[in-house]
Amino acid sequence: MEQMNDLIEQMVKDISSQAQGLDPVRLGLFLGWLCAHSAQVKAIPQGIDGQLEPALRSWFESLPVQGLLWEYRLVLDEIAWWRDLDAHRLNMLIKAETGRRDG
Repeated sequence: MEQMNDLIEQMVKDISSQAQGLDPVRLGLFLGWLCAHSAQVKAIPQGIDGQLEPALRSWFESLPVQGLLWEYRLVLDEIAWWRDLDAHRLNMLIKAETGRRDG
């Protein structure tokens, strides 16, 4: 059990570290995706100050090992997707999202 806790802790730190590397706009969009993706990770404000890690930890602890590994990889891939998204496409997504809220 101790090894599983250590593994989860490392996964949480990896995700948090990667997320902190995103600019504020991309971070906000990633957190929106994360909150929509997981029923256990809800209502994280537009930042990660002290709230992302406990939410991830709680979520990961609730998963079976295979689910944990799959979700960890998916979350890291999502962060990479937001990081690598070119500025033009990012602006298109933001405009589409803003239009959806206004309409």
